[in-house]
Amino acid sequence: MSKHKPHKKTAPYSKKSDLQQQTKIFVEKPKLFTKSTYFAFIVLTVFAFVLYGNTLSNDYALDDAIVITSNQFTQKGTEGISDIFKYDTFTGFWMTSYPGKTAEQIQEEKKLVAGGRYRPLSLASFAIEIEFFGKNVTDHNGNVLYKGNPGVSHFVNILLYLLTTILLYLILLKLFPPKA
Repeated sequence: MSKHKPHKKTAPYSKKSDLQQQTKIFVEKPKLFTKSTYFAFIVLTVFAFVLYGNTLSNDYALDDAIVITSNQFTQKGTEGISDIFKYDTFTGFWMTSYPGKTAEQIQEEKKLVAGGRYRPLSLASFAIEIEFFGKNVTDHNGNVLYKGNPGVSHFVNILLYLLTTILLYLILLKLFPPKA
């Protein structure tokens, strides 16, 4: 009887070939979020607040009456969102001037701009702001003029500007990666 020892299995050769090592440089993607990227985010954030931070204490201005303070749909908060998506942007504003008319009648009569002004997303965001952060703004007699909070609206604008700036930075970083 012959005794044979079973062959011991050895692990296959695990070192990568030179070709694999060389192509690894081209296959690996560079990290998008590095220390320098986070530093850029901090700089962009500071820049956004230095540039637009002075608006936080300002009141509503210019076209804000049309889309916020005198727009009946926006002033309803989240209850007005269905009407915001149903009608022209200015219909809620015109309803304050023509209290006896329906939104459909006003929309049909007030076609002042060819193609209309259907821009519901900004009005919906204003309605959400009013729902969660709105407070009654009164005149000197205590009559409620409108519901709103311009400081929150301006802060949201700064955040949107910052988000857009960071997105642009990331796109440019992707298009023009830094040389290693």
